[in-house]
Amino acid sequence: MGTLEKMAMMQVIDAKWRDHLREMDDLKEGIHLRGYGQKDPLIEYKTEAFNMFLELMDLISAEVLDLVFKLYPERPEQLPSHRPRRVPRREDMILTHDSAAGAGFVSNKESTGGETQKSGKADPPKVQTIHAAEKVGRNEPCPCGSGKNIKICHGQ
Repeated sequence: MGTLEKMAMMQVIDAKWRDHLREMDDLKEGIHLRGYGQKDPLIEYKTEAFNMFLELMDLISAEVLDLVFKLYPERPEQLPSHRPRRVPRREDMILTHDSAAGAGFVSNKESTGGETQKSGKADPPKVQTIHAAEKVGRNEPCPCGSGKNIKICHGQ
């Protein structure tokens, strides 16, 4: 199946790429007419070429998919042999998982420094208040004591 997909992909890319190059030549020859419409031909060429490339990629994937699904082997020997699948029994399945330690989860003991309170609850995080200094206006005297306005002394 992998060989079939590669062959289909190469065949489709080859054909679509040739068509794309022809369309790019046509675009290059006619893009100068966009200048009459007060548009920059270089920018228009870039956007049109990009849109054509995106369309090319969509066409390639759709056609490769279509071709792969339509191909069928000619001889019965080319068909893959169907072996019955082994269905796992419930008794054979073992459910395991890795430990969550080190995955960002912290236990109650680790978050409080290894000690827990008698009630088993951790201390709530302490909130620190930050007091901002009072702002000095532009025309007020400078707090350094020079007697000048703040904008002249330290405001520069």
